[in-house]
Amino acid sequence: MRQQTRELALASVLGALAVLFLFLGGVLPLALYACPLLASACLLPVREECRASYQWCCFFAAAILGLLLGPDKESALLFCFLGYYPLLQPSLDAIGSRALRFLTKLGLYVLAVGAMYALLVFVFRLDAVTAELAATAPWLIAATFALGAVLLFLYDELLRPLRAAVPKEEERITRKSAGAIRFLPTFYVLMHPPSAVASR
Repeated sequence: MRQQTRELALASVLGALAVLFLFLGGVLPLALYACPLLASACLLPVREECRASYQWCCFFAAAILGLLLGPDKESALLFCFLGYYPLLQPSLDAIGSRALRFLTKLGLYVLAVGAMYALLVFVFRLDAVTAELAATAPWLIAATFALGAVLLFLYDELLRPLRAAVPKEEERITRKSAGAIRFLPTFYVLMHPPSAVASR
C-alpha cells in the first residue's frame, strides 16, 4: 500500500509538471517543440518507478489537461500524439533488427505527425495553422518535417543517459542495505562502549 501511494504521488507530481510545460509552450516564444519534449521527458521517471497503469494514466491526464488549459493547441496536440514515446521506447528498443527498429520509430513519427496535422486542419479547422501551411513553401514544410524526425531520434538517444540517471528500486534498496551494514559496527560501539566491556 505504501509503495502504491508513493507511485501515485510521483505520477501526480510529474503529470502536473508536464502540464506546466505544455502551458509554457503557448506562452514562451519559440517553445512550440521544446516544451512538449520537456513534458514528455517528465514521463521517464514515471516509467522507471511506477507500474504501467500509472504511467499511462499520467500521460493521458497530462494530455487532456494540456489540451484544456494550454493556450497553444498545436503544442498540446504534439504531446498527445508523440508525448508517450518514453513509455514505448523499451518495447521499440527490444526489436532485434536495427533496420526494422529504425523504420518502426520513423513510421511512428510519420503517422503521429500526419494524423496530428490532419486533425488540426480538417477537424479543429484552426485558421492560423491552415494559413501558415498555405503560406509556407512545400520544400520548407518537407524540411521541417524531416528536421522533426531527426529531433525525435536525437531525443531517443538523449533518453538513454537520462534513464541511467534515474535509480532503480533495486539499486536504492541495495544502497540502503549497504548503508545499514556499514552502520552496524558504529551502532555496536555505541551500545557497548569499551569502558563497559572492560568492566565486565
